[in-house]
Amino acid sequence: MRTSRLPGPGGAAEVGRRFGVLTEVGHAHGVSPQQVALAWELARSENVIPVPGASRPESVTDSTAAVHLQLGDEDAAISHYRDLLKLNPNDNQGIRYILINCLLTEGMEEPAASLLSEYNEPSCFMLYSKALLLFRKSGGTTTDDCLEQAIESNSNAPLYLLKQKHIPWLLPSSYSWGSEEEAVIYADMACEAWENTHVALAWLAAEFEKINT
Repeated sequence: MRTSRLPGPGGAAEVGRRFGVLTEVGHAHGVSPQQVALAWELARSENVIPVPGASRPESVTDSTAAVHLQLGDEDAAISHYRDLLKLNPNDNQGIRYILINCLLTEGMEEPAASLLSEYNEPSCFMLYSKALLLFRKSGGTTTDDCLEQAIESNSNAPLYLLKQKHIPWLLPSSYSWGSEEEAVIYADMACEAWENTHVALAWLAAEFEKINT
């Protein structure tokens, strides 16, 4: 018999504090971190039987709702990428670029803002991500300068995001900052986040046209 590392009876309040990713996933799904923890335990195996403790009727209701919470592959991926960054904070593998786009795609804006603050760099990946995040928060009223910086860092990226050029089936194996290869890799990672953001692509198209006229 194996036991979980999550807090046991009487420790439910510690879940969100000790395991921040559960809080973030909970915010994305609109549920408590305790419910995410139970859903994760249930998803691990049919042989896993979590036994939650509860001292209030509301806690019982919250716990039983975990049966209906489906955690997607994205949630597991985000948790995995964050673990990799903790092990290798210098991130010579570029995990932060994958993670930032996962967070934006899933609508996890506060964790995305924290990651952009932690890795404050003038790369195409982070500048376009910052511009998109600010656009979501402001409705595009105060972010043109940020998008302009992103376009200056790589002017090829909008062509792929706007489908004026098609992302090749075989992605480049390497890239340099500002290159078309970088644009292809970024657009492949970020296209869903841009497409899921209301009128963001129209804003990008207008700003890109303005810069190029």
